[in-house]
Amino acid sequence: MAVATAMIAACGGAAGERGSASASQTVGITGDTAPTTSGVSEDTAGDSQGADDGTSAADVDDGGPKFDIGEGSFCESRPAGLYCDGQTSITCDGDGGTTDTTVCSPDVCVEGLGCVTCEAGTYTCKGPRVLSCNTTGDPYWEEIAVCDPAAGQYCDISVPGCSPLAPIGDITPTGEYYLYSTFSPLADGFDTISDVDSFGDRVWFTAWVGAQLTVAGYDVSLVDSDGDGMLEPHQHPDSLDQPGPIEERVFTFGQSFPIANDGAIPHQMELHATATTIAWAGPNQITAYDLATGTTSQVAPKSAWIGTQVYGYLA
Repeated sequence: MAVATAMIAACGGAAGERGSASASQTVGITGDTAPTTSGVSEDTAGDSQGADDGTSAADVDDGGPKFDIGEGSFCESRPAGLYCDGQTSITCDGDGGTTDTTVCSPDVCVEGLGCVTCEAGTYTCKGPRVLSCNTTGDPYWEEIAVCDPAAGQYCDISVPGCSPLAPIGDITPTGEYYLYSTFSPLADGFDTISDVDSFGDRVWFTAWVGAQLTVAGYDVSLVDSDGDGMLEPHQHPDSLDQPGPIEERVFTFGQSFPIANDGAIPHQMELHATATTIAWAGPNQITAYDLATGTTSQVAPKSAWIGTQVYGYLA
């Protein structure tokens, strides 16, 4: 007679996973052939229940250990509809299957609706423009005010509206800094690379591409190069909080775009990155670039404390 077996590997081994044992278990036996197993349980006494009482060995709880083999798909226990898993919209068919998956970013995911531009009661800034979410029909951003940077105003969603501009820092560095990686994108055509800022896993910088002033971004991924099963982005030999070897970084080109900044060259700029915009300082103003639309706008005039001599050394 044939013997039907299935090997179930216990969850474990890598950091962050549940369990640490490894084992296998026979989960189904029919006929009169003696079962063979390896690991936790072994039935050599032939005590599996047969067809006489309508049960099989798979139905019998032998008191042995049980293993977590996962929680199934996202839609397994959900009725048909649109759901959100973070910023991802998932459409469930009601039978445990997924019919569509969409990453909403930079939009937002709303249960029952999926990806929408914005949610009721939220505000955002597009340069000096103050936008409110209008949910009449399909949600969209509606302009409710335009701030005047030349008059010392900026878009402030906490109001929401326009607030007075004021410096929040100067050219004095603060904190402890550690060098984790070096990477040169010269092979990709970028030259005079400087003025770096980052948001999330993307690093932005200014550079020349030929004679064109350019802003470019690379995505950085971390490699478990010390082999301990964990990703440790802040680990450094000189760090008192997280000492240890530096883990390897991999840089992948993301995007670039040409900019105009009269009177500036790459090492005479200062970048500021957010999820939706890249802003840079120039000799006369601070400019914001909207990543979704590719439009630029003035968001502030040059700060009074940035004199002719200071500006060239901001970076």
